[in-house]
Amino acid sequence: MPWTRTNAYPQAFMVPAFEMGPSFNYSTYVLFDNIIWRASSGQINKWRKKYLDLPATDQSTLSVSKVPFLYNFSSAVVPKPLDWNDDITITGYWNLEDSDADWSPPEELETFMAKAKEDKRKLVYIGFGSIVVPHPNEVTRSIIAAVEKGELARIQLPECS
Repeated sequence: MPWTRTNAYPQAFMVPAFEMGPSFNYSTYVLFDNIIWRASSGQINKWRKKYLDLPATDQSTLSVSKVPFLYNFSSAVVPKPLDWNDDITITGYWNLEDSDADWSPPEELETFMAKAKEDKRKLVYIGFGSIVVPHPNEVTRSIIAAVEKGELARIQLPECS
């Protein structure tokens, strides 16, 4: 997910219930950076001193807006905001060429995908990587509602505990 400040949309962990505009969007990144720094600065500074023999630092010496980023997602999923500089690049997804070369999908998945194609239904994968959510049942219900609202193929998600 994008970590670079932008006016285009809010920081992923600070999305409000309704659109609040470009200034608010940008401020969510500043606020989130401050929260993360507060939570991690002690460990970072101990590590700097112990392993790198460097003095403690603070946010004023960190140039978070000048760090080049390669984002490994598709610009079709998250288009590059107009206020991102050239040192921020959306590369598309990264794949290991030899990774799982012998893998093939389960027959049930192939059948499901073939039926969707035959019925001219769109398929969407919804995944969360390593994100853990505090109320998975609510998230599941929200996903199903969003999928149904978008008139996408209806999905049956198992109840999460």
